[in-house]
Amino acid sequence: GKPFVYLSLELPGPHVDVNVHPTKREVAFLHEDRLCDALARDVKGVVGSAEVSRVFMTAATGMVLERMEEREREREKLG
Repeated sequence: GKPFVYLSLELPGPHVDVNVHPTKREVAFLHEDRLCDALARDVKGVVGSAEVSRVFMTAATGMVLERMEEREREREKLG
């Protein structure tokens, strides 16, 4: 599968292209290059500093969640 991330961005109204239409697949931003550079830098920093990774599978999700919770409890015990 392909990795994905959901970002919720709050930008000042004047920084977003007001010419938005339901059939558009892209939205234009003012200072888009600076915004993308900042997002890439911050996401890379967060992902790069992560000590654990998680894998979610659609089949047997309950088992995966149980294992993740068990690992989390073990980490908490170790302190």
